[in-house]
Amino acid sequence: MVLTLTVHFDQNQLSSLKKKLASFREFMTDQRPVHRELETLIAKQTKDRFDTQSMFGSAWRSLSPFTYKVRQSQGQSSSGRIMDVSGTLKRSVGYNGRFQVSLSSKNSLTLGTRVPYARMQQETTDTPITGRSRAFFRFHGIPLSADKKFFRKPARPFLGWEPKNIPAVTEVFAKEIIKRFQT
Repeated sequence: MVLTLTVHFDQNQLSSLKKKLASFREFMTDQRPVHRELETLIAKQTKDRFDTQSMFGSAWRSLSPFTYKVRQSQGQSSSGRIMDVSGTLKRSVGYNGRFQVSLSSKNSLTLGTRVPYARMQQETTDTPITGRSRAFFRFHGIPLSADKKFFRKPARPFLGWEPKNIPAVTEVFAKEIIKRFQT
């Protein structure tokens, strides 16, 4: 005796499944539909760094006594808040959840700012000491030896990807994939 099972496929259901798989395949080659949500997530995280004055749990290096003195002489707050005098940089990386620079391709998202001094804040930089800057230091009572050729500014990174975001990013992608199979 032979036992058999016959399965009949509903052509309408197969057609629907094919459309859903095609939509999923399209999303896997072009993730632009989720880029706006990812940008908003990263913008919030970046703005939070200005509030916590840290990145990846590491506090930014405190302001130098020289910077405190310069801020006071210019009538600015001496609160010790770092990169917080004008707020320009902070606004440039999270204004309304958007970045000044937002480039999107099928499977990449590039975010950034056009603020000229942003790279100087993000990375450790060596700034040459010119005659004008020597006069500035002298004016503010900061002695410099004649052989000092540059001023090293410590990095205070604010833009970057944190591994703790993986669950949130996974959720963004999962919602999009589920949406494609529910329609």
